[in-house]
Amino acid sequence: MVKQGVYMNNSLLFKNELLDRYLYVCGEGEYMETFTISDNTLTDRSAICTIYPEYEMGEDKMNYKLKPDDINRGFSVAVTHDFIYAKPKEFDIFMLREGATYKGYPCYFNDKIDVYDWQGNFIKRYELDIPVLSFVVDEKNETLYASSYELESGGMIVRKYTF
Repeated sequence: MVKQGVYMNNSLLFKNELLDRYLYVCGEGEYMETFTISDNTLTDRSAICTIYPEYEMGEDKMNYKLKPDDINRGFSVAVTHDFIYAKPKEFDIFMLREGATYKGYPCYFNDKIDVYDWQGNFIKRYELDIPVLSFVVDEKNETLYASSYELESGGMIVRKYTF
């Protein structure tokens, strides 16, 4: 039950209707895989990333706590019919408490987005000009919109990137 909690809390599940494929993204660690479902069974599984969450069972044997030195906190993900876009969340609780930054932005921002096909194959990496918090991609895979903020004013912004 504890392991199920680790792998289900904050997890994401996407379906590609055209390919009849699914994407599971673990909420912690850096674990993602694509698969199909045939006769109520997962088939054609393809792991994209396999860094499993590091956790300890709680004293009550019902809950868990993540190991404090595990910096892998899942992914921000956007999907289209063609591709999977994933931005790792890499930070630990100490970084948050200490006010650590990444290129002047909060430590949970990132400027790298990896692209995979629905078979789990790495296609390319985009390196944005500033770290971002979240993003979406249009269905034609031509435009990425990302939220961030201006360092000078601290105001939130949305950046548009054309591929």
